Amino acid sequence: MTGTLQNYARKYNLPIDHLSFQFTLLPFYRNQEEISAAQANLRFGEVLEADKLITPPEDGVLVHGLFMDGFR
Repeated sequence: MTGTLQNYARKYNLPIDHLSFQFTLLPFYRNQEEISAAQANLRFGEVLEADKLITPPEDGVLVHGLFMDGFR
């Protein structure tokens, strides 16, 4: 996620320590077992049908499946 901040800072010539994240939850549920099984069968350059429904952001990233540990 730090890399995302770095890319944005470079693109808009801003100091990285002045940036933060804004999160928007999308109204999609992704069953991890089904997604993993479907991705295992993809060929190079192919995209899951479920991924075709999601419009990529102009600036930013789409994040799925963060693992978080050691915080409250």
